[in-house]
Amino acid sequence: MISYYVTRTLLALGLAGVLYAASGSWWMAIIAGGAAIAFFFWFPHSGRYTIEPEGGATPMRRDERAQRINNRAGRNGFGVLMLGLALLILFFSSPEGTVPTAGLNILLLAGVLSYLLSDLWMRRA
Repeated sequence: MISYYVTRTLLALGLAGVLYAASGSWWMAIIAGGAAIAFFFWFPHSGRYTIEPEGGATPMRRDERAQRINNRAGRNGFGVLMLGLALLILFFSSPEGTVPTAGLNILLLAGVLSYLLSDLWMRRA
């Protein structure tokens, strides 16, 4: 697991460096790098993966149950996104044929939230 932590720390520092180079804001780079390091240190203990220490820098694996839950949650999120998109297109069908982009942003957020909530709901058992 040491190689996992070392590689993920380097990846988070690289992310912070790229963010600093792109924006020039050192405080934003520190916050993003710190959040990425915290995420990478929490992730092996989240219960979403099985840990195989002999895996080196990639010690996490999914079992069948976790993969099944991930697939169902993905289908739920995609279904919400597509149904919402169909309703949005039907609601705004007009001779101009314009759909507001704010509606598309809200739909994308609804799809991601439905994925995350259904994933959390199925994993609670």
